[in-house]
Amino acid sequence: MKKLIYIILILLSIISLVNYFYFTSKLNIEKVVLKQQSVFKITNETLEFKLNNLNNKHYKIAINYLSSNDSDIVTLKKRMFMPDEYNIISQVWNERGNLVKSFSIDDGSKMHGGWSNEDVEWVILDFVAHSGNSYKFRITFQSKDDFFNKLNKEIYLIEDYDSASAPWWYLFQRISLIMIILSFAGLIATYFASRYLIKK
Repeated sequence: MKKLIYIILILLSIISLVNYFYFTSKLNIEKVVLKQQSVFKITNETLEFKLNNLNNKHYKIAINYLSSNDSDIVTLKKRMFMPDEYNIISQVWNERGNLVKSFSIDDGSKMHGGWSNEDVEWVILDFVAHSGNSYKFRITFQSKDDFFNKLNKEIYLIEDYDSASAPWWYLFQRISLIMIILSFAGLIATYFASRYLIKK
């Protein structure tokens, strides 16, 4: 009986440990900031960035606008679906100079992103990277409106993930950690209980 309890507790601790590391890795979302948060000129500009040391993952590249002004946030959300005021041409090449992905936002229905009370994210390109390869990313932002230049913003590459699942990953990580602690505590308690019974 004692051996059976040991086996069950050891298996439980191993499974919980594996689950803990799995969900921890899922929560470690890879993000590379290409252009730091600042007020920089973007309209009628072409910016280029090198993308190195990427993993075999699906990535998205986004412009994130930040403002504490409610009217700015409302305007940005509306302009996500007003392509007549701007066009964003995004392109990624691999190290051999082959075009991997090209995307032009000339149709507002194609714009993806999200927002909160203080920021608006525009996803301007997504692509699948291959480990060991280097990439070059180019963005050309065409607009007659200086509004986009005046805002605090950043450009970044981030691993594409299911944001709706992230709270569940965190919950399962916490549960796995609790199970690890309980299983180890059970092993210690079983050991000392068996020693006590032997002495008696």
